[in-house]
Amino acid sequence: MKKFISLSAYLFIVYSSTIFSQGTAFISELAPVHRTYYDIQSNGSPHLIQFDTLYPGTNVHAVFQCSLESDSLNSSRRVIFCFSTDNGDTWTDYGPQPPEYRSGFPVLQIMSDGSALIGMNTNYGSGLDRAQWFADIAPGAGTFVRLDPGASGLGPLWPNGITTASLNNTTKFVFAAGNMLNRGLSVVNSSFSGYVAQPDISNSFSCAFARGQNGKIGMAYIMDATVTPGKVSYRESTDDGVTWGASVLVWNPAVNNNYGAYLGIDMTYNGNSPCIVFETVKYISNQPDIHSTARIQFWSPTVNSGNPVVLDSSNDMTGANPQQDGFAAVCRPVIGRVRDTCFFVAYCKARTDILDSNNYFDIYFRHSTNSGSFWYSASRITNNSGPIRDNRYVSISGRNIYGYSMIFHMLFQQDSIPGSFVNGAEKSLARIMYCKLVLPTGGFGIQNIGSENPEAFRLKQNFPNPFNPKTIIDFDIPKESEVELTVYNSQGKVIAVLVDQNLTAGSYRVDWDAEKFSSGIYFYTIRAGNFYESKKMVLIK
Repeated sequence: MKKFISLSAYLFIVYSSTIFSQGTAFISELAPVHRTYYDIQSNGSPHLIQFDTLYPGTNVHAVFQCSLESDSLNSSRRVIFCFSTDNGDTWTDYGPQPPEYRSGFPVLQIMSDGSALIGMNTNYGSGLDRAQWFADIAPGAGTFVRLDPGASGLGPLWPNGITTASLNNTTKFVFAAGNMLNRGLSVVNSSFSGYVAQPDISNSFSCAFARGQNGKIGMAYIMDATVTPGKVSYRESTDDGVTWGASVLVWNPAVNNNYGAYLGIDMTYNGNSPCIVFETVKYISNQPDIHSTARIQFWSPTVNSGNPVVLDSSNDMTGANPQQDGFAAVCRPVIGRVRDTCFFVAYCKARTDILDSNNYFDIYFRHSTNSGSFWYSASRITNNSGPIRDNRYVSISGRNIYGYSMIFHMLFQQDSIPGSFVNGAEKSLARIMYCKLVLPTGGFGIQNIGSENPEAFRLKQNFPNPFNPKTIIDFDIPKESEVELTVYNSQGKVIAVLVDQNLTAGSYRVDWDAEKFSSGIYFYTIRAGNFYESKKMVLIK
C-alpha cells in the first residue's frame, strides 16, 4: 500500500506542558483540520485511544467523531482515524473512515498484530445506521476492511467490545451493541456468530470490556433498570465469549442509600482480577438526579474486602446543566494501566467558579501503584493556565508504558463553550486534545494516609529531622481546599513546590528528596484556605 502523507495530514505536535507535584502533562491539539461542530463523543465512558505495548511498542492509535457542517447534522458526521509511530510526538491524520458514509460514536481496540479495530455507527451498505466494525490491514496502514454484522431491528447501535488474545483464535473480537452480544469471527470479511439478546444489560455504551492475563474476557455493565435502576454487575468468559459465567453484583443502590450507577463505566484487570470504575448519582423515584452529589467508585474483589472505594466526590457541588448532556458533577471515568499493579483513572469534574448557563468541566486523574489499595490524590490536568475551556469525554489507553517513568496516553474534547451544541447550546468548534501524562516511578507525589477526616488543619514536623537527603512531611486537611506546600531556603527563596492543587478532606504525606541541595536550614509552609503554618527542618550531608 502506498502511504500518502501531506503537509495537512502530518501534524508536528507543539506541546504545552503543565507540571504537577505528581508529574507532567503534555497537551496538544490532535488533527486541527477536523475540529467539530458535533460535540458529543460518547454516551458513556469513551474508548478513543490505544497504545500498542507489544508491536512495536511506540505506536498509538486514536479515533474521534466530527462534523464540519455548521449545523452539526448527523448526515455530515464522520469518524476520524489518527496514528503515531513515535509515542504520540507526531501524528498522521488519515481523515474520515469510511470517507463517504455517515458514521459516529467510535470505539477503538488493538488486535494482536498491532492493527486497529474500530467500531462505530454507520449507514455504510444501506440507509440504516447500525453497529459495524473496520479492521486496519496492518498497523497504521489506514486501509480498513468493513466488517458488517448486519441489522437486528432498528440497529443495533453503539458497538463496544474487546479483541481476543490472538487473531489465530476462532473468535477475533467480542462486542455488545444495544443490549445484545455478538462475536467477530474474521477480520478480512464479514463473519459473525450472530446477535444474542442480553436482557440484563441496560445499553452497550454503559458496558466495558477487558481481557485478563490468561486471556479470559470480562464484561462490566450497568444493569437494565427493570428491577433496580443503577445496579452494576460483571461476568467473565473463558472461551472468547461463546459462553459466560454467572453475573457478580458489584453495586446495588438498594443497600447504598439509593445511589446508583448512571452512564460511565470502565474496566481493566490486575492479572486475572477484575478492576472496575463507575459513576454513581442519587436515584429519586427510580430516576437519576445528576444534580445531586456524584461520586467516582473503584471496585475490585481484592481491594477493601470487595467494597467499592470512592476516588472522588462532587461534595454537593451541582450544576444547572440545562441541556441535559448526561454529565453529573463528576462522571465518565476511564481506567488504564501499566503493568498489572499500576492503575490510572481519569474522569470529568464540573467547575463552580464560571457558569455560562452550563458548568465548565475539567479533566482530573488519580493513580495507584499497588493494585488500587492506595491512591495518590486527585490532580487536575486542564485549565491550569490561559482562558477557561470546557473539557469532556476523556479517554485513556487501556495499556500504557512503564519504565523510568509511567507514560499514559489520553484524548479529550475541549471547547470554549460548555455544554453541547447538538443539544441546543451556542455553537462552537470543539477541538480534540491529545495528552501524554508522564508520572515518575518510585516514591513520589502525595499519599492519602488516613481513612477518617481530620478535625482541624495541621502541618506536622517532618521526619526524620535532621535528614539526608530525603524526608517526609505529613499534614491534615479537614475540608476540601486548594493546598500549597512550599519549601524555602534560609534566604526566603522558594526552592520546591511539593503541593499545588485542590485536595479533598484527609490526612496526607509528601516525600521530599533534597539530594541536589546543600546542608543547611530550610523552611516549609502550608496554605489551605485561610490556614497558614510554617516549620523548620535541617538538612545534614
